[in-house]
Parts: sequence; C-alpha cells; structure tokens
Amino acid sequence: MGSPRRDLHLAERVRKVAADMCSAEKNLVIWDTPYYEQDLSLIVLRLAHEIVQHENASLAKCGLTCSKSNTVAFLWHNRDKTINQKAIATYFGVKGSSVTSILNSMEKQGLITRTKDPADSRNNIIALSEEGLALNTVLQGQVRYLEEKMLKGMDDDERRAFMTSLLKVVKNIEDAQAT
Repeated sequence: MGSPRRDLHLAERVRKVAADMCSAEKNLVIWDTPYYEQDLSLIVLRLAHEIVQHENASLAKCGLTCSKSNTVAFLWHNRDKTINQKAIATYFGVKGSSVTSILNSMEKQGLITRTKDPADSRNNIIALSEEGLALNTVLQGQVRYLEEKMLKGMDDDERRAFMTSLLKVVKNIEDAQAT
C-alpha cells in the first residue's frame, strides 16, 4: 500500500477527474441513494458476482463451474462453426491459459473433444462430445430457472426492456472500446 500522503494525492486527483466529468454532463442527476447503488459498473459487477456464486454452488454438485457451463453453452450455440481455443478466449475476454485449464478439465470429464484442425495443425477444433451436448439441455434448464428467480416480479414487457437495455449497454461499451 502506498504512503498516506500519496494516497491522498491520488484520491484528490480521482475526485477532480470525477468532478470534471460530472460538470461536463448537462443533465447530472444526484439520487438520494448510496453511491454504490448509483454506479452502473458496481451494480453490474455485483449482479455478475451473485450469478456466478449461485451457479457455482448449484453446479458444484455435478463437478462443474460457471466457466464450464458457459463454455458448454458457447460451444452449443456455435456447434455448426469451427471453434478453437482462441475463439473461446476472445469471446469470454480471458487469457488463453485460463481457457486451457477449463478445456483440460472438461476433456477429462468427457464434455468436449479436441481434434487437429486440418487447415492448421497448430490449432485444435473444440466441440461438445455427446455427453456435453446432453448436458447442455440440463444446463439450459438451470439457466432458465435462475433467470426466473432474477426476473421475478417483472412482466414480459419489463423483461424484454431490461434485456434490450443490457444489450445496448454492452454494444455501447464495445463501440467505445473500438474508438
């Protein structure tokens, strides 16, 4: 940890940047709620953390993790395409070494197959095994169950609006990173 004086200077710089950003906004709204309930990134991180914790707890009974479940879903949705480890890493925004670990474990569990790519022998084509394909059906049921719990109290229109808004936020972030 830095010195108290250095931390104070950093805090002052952060406050100044935040103040500059806020003053640039014409329609700044200050809600009468705690700051952590106003910060979109903190809300999204908390939601993601809660989802992962819930999924990991229920998947542990089957020897799975949220990462493995997400990989099964990705491979299932892309089962008609040639998918390699790099495509998985890119989609999830993680390091190749993390994907290697997940895929090694999934291969030991019989959930995936790896075959040499005839077009490039340095690459392996990753696909769901028969067991992985069957598991996807079960996992999709679990995802729907969790979604029902998360969206409880929302009618169909509210659910569609919520999903549309989330997808817009993702697109906006992707567009901002591209510029």
